Amino acid sequence: MYCKKNIVVNILRVKEILRSKGMTINELACIMGINRVTLSNIINGNPTLETLQKIANCLGVKMPELFAEISEDKYSVSKNEFGNHYSYNDENIFLNAFLPHLTGSQIGSFSLDIKRKEFSIVPNHSEIHELVSSDESVEEIVFKGNFNGLVLVKLFSSFTSLTLPEYRSFCDALKMFIYFHKQCEVEIDSILGASNFKKENYNSDYYLLGRISRTIWGKLIYLTKIYDLDTDKDELGKYNYTGHDIIMYNLEIKNGFNIKMWISPIEHLSTNKEVMLGWKILRDFDRKLIVKKLIFNAQESYDFIHNTLIPKAINLKN
Repeated sequence: MYCKKNIVVNILRVKEILRSKGMTINELACIMGINRVTLSNIINGNPTLETLQKIANCLGVKMPELFAEISEDKYSVSKNEFGNHYSYNDENIFLNAFLPHLTGSQIGSFSLDIKRKEFSIVPNHSEIHELVSSDESVEEIVFKGNFNGLVLVKLFSSFTSLTLPEYRSFCDALKMFIYFHKQCEVEIDSILGASNFKKENYNSDYYLLGRISRTIWGKLIYLTKIYDLDTDKDELGKYNYTGHDIIMYNLEIKNGFNIKMWISPIEHLSTNKEVMLGWKILRDFDRKLIVKKLIFNAQESYDFIHNTLIPKAINLKN
């Protein structure tokens, strides 16, 4: 699917308004009667007009003031099965980015060039995660003062000076990157069934599904022994008994990756009484199997464990 768009993109500027009013996102969330995470998800998602009006009322502004407009002739974005791409290009700045993609990197990458200076910034994955997950506005992140009519900026470990038009383009390019990056993140999380779950950190191999008692966990592991590939029982599916993980197979897949669900204990987040469950994220090129409904996503795994496996495990006599 190609999405260019010779249209004007409206980007929420809630962070800038909060800064101008000396407020924090936590304070706004408190006024709205919700938590900070919920508010962040609203801002980064697709809020309804009713929600936007509520935000505007709480900030004491008119709804149109919530948006910053960036002209369509300065950017392009494309999304297809091979990758998601965004670029920003005007007389001052060129930013070229690969956005998060289901079968590629969930962090993405970009390079930003300041044309007048032949100055480039190429961040690593950790720096990109820090940028897109920050509660600060782009201006708060990069602005470091004024000197001799120039604007001093710092992004990651790169420090330089810009003219005012360059500074505006610099901020706009980054805002657009963050906007489309978060859009792709939401789309991927939806497909992975991970909208209600979090990773321990951005490069973790697991989404955290919550804790269950160690007693129940031990019974679940015993279930995998009962329904191991070497047994004749299969009403709950077939498993690879390891004594440690829950590894369930889809035997209808004859070639290639055929693990329908992989759940591991995240021991450093567990306690003596409870086990933190982690849903193992598939390798990039295997994630299409979720779209084809051949393997469980995170939410389906959670539901299967709690609605099917745990009731069965509780009734085990061993």
